[in-house]
Amino acid sequence: MLKLVTFSIKLIFATVLLQDRKDGVKFWSAVSLLCASLFELTEWIQGLFIPYASSKHWDVLVTALGTVYPVLFFLQETGVPYAFLMTGIVYHGFFSQKALKRFAAILLLPPILSLLTLDDNGLLDLQTPFFLAMTTVYLMLTAALMGLGLIRKRNTRPRNKKIAEAIIIIPNVLALLIFHYASIYVSSWSRLGDTILVVMAVTFILFLIVISRSGMLGIKLRLERQVAANTLRSVTTGTAILNHSIKNRLTNIDLLADRILEQQNVNMRDKVHEDVELIHSESRQVLEMIRRIQHQTEPIALNEQECSLTDIIQDSTAACSLYMSDKKTQISLNLQDETILYGDRVHLKEVIVNLLHNALDALPEQGGTIRISCERSGDGIALNVRDNGEGISADHLRNIMEPFYSTKDRSHNFGLGLTYCNMVVEKHGGSLQIESSKGKGTHVQIRFPSRRIIGKQGKPTAGQSELTSGL
Repeated sequence: MLKLVTFSIKLIFATVLLQDRKDGVKFWSAVSLLCASLFELTEWIQGLFIPYASSKHWDVLVTALGTVYPVLFFLQETGVPYAFLMTGIVYHGFFSQKALKRFAAILLLPPILSLLTLDDNGLLDLQTPFFLAMTTVYLMLTAALMGLGLIRKRNTRPRNKKIAEAIIIIPNVLALLIFHYASIYVSSWSRLGDTILVVMAVTFILFLIVISRSGMLGIKLRLERQVAANTLRSVTTGTAILNHSIKNRLTNIDLLADRILEQQNVNMRDKVHEDVELIHSESRQVLEMIRRIQHQTEPIALNEQECSLTDIIQDSTAACSLYMSDKKTQISLNLQDETILYGDRVHLKEVIVNLLHNALDALPEQGGTIRISCERSGDGIALNVRDNGEGISADHLRNIMEPFYSTKDRSHNFGLGLTYCNMVVEKHGGSLQIESSKGKGTHVQIRFPSRRIIGKQGKPTAGQSELTSGL
């Protein structure tokens, strides 16, 4: 009865996870569960189905089951470690889609080579050193990658989801390693085999608790109520993001208009023309943001095209130049090559503008510096924004990306800037990380995966460009 329950749980888990199979963690977790469900199935075939068919003299069925059994046995013993390792690699989040495909192919080679260890009955020999080494390495790497991935994503949102995934998956990986594979070689452990079922039961209960409270892995109980709540939350968030963007842009437009009024003479005609062009640019940005968000009740949609990351950064710094005049802020650009991305220019510019606004707000009245740089990060590219401002305390840093959470004056800030930035970056398949401590400034890093990089135009800047309030 217990095995029937665990078999059913595995299939239910796998079915639910496959509803969102575009998520790599969910997909490979589902594959591992399907392979794990074969443990019960093969046990039933050997201990129940074949004996019953033999007693009824159903020779054809006995032959068929005898043929299928070694295949299913092989899939369960090699498929589970393989799928778990792929889950860990995807969860870690460092590798590009191209690299993940390579890993998926390369990591199949050891299971395929284990076919050479089949015994005379066509069964996989679990006691060979090769099989022991493969399963041990695969499962230990899974636990290590998930642990490192959890540390790596400590400042990403939603952190609770990442913690829940790790808590549910890692114990099952270690239980499988210790109480199944290791027990093959340590005879005294063989009686502990059912411990795996206990671990599964505990994690299943944990799973139910987590999804009932937070919707871990995107699954919600009480569906009708959650759909209504999510729709309302989406509309509210979309409107607030629109207001946040309009606030920043209209502030720029107001400052530009004041400057034009102060510059109405013939000698300043060129400067007036430059400011009018900035007004047009800011107005177009507002109109585009309104067009994108006003009818949108789903997550941010991207209008993707080839765009220069260098141009986006320079346009963003120009849009923020008005704020630098009072603080005499210095912006240092280190853009060695003009990287071409495939992404949404409007949203990416808005992200950088938000980061610059945050940095400018944190800078001292005099002597503030913001450094922007791009560098290779694995197969992808990383955009870094550093400032020497007041920094963020550890208590605030834990919640900094939560919607409506702000360390600034709430009467003028919605607490949605970083939430919006994180949404846009995740939509591009990237990650946003923040490192900061009180009194030591802040470092924000955005990583774009290799699939977003079209190429480089080979237009390096001359060292570092020092951009002040004269932009």
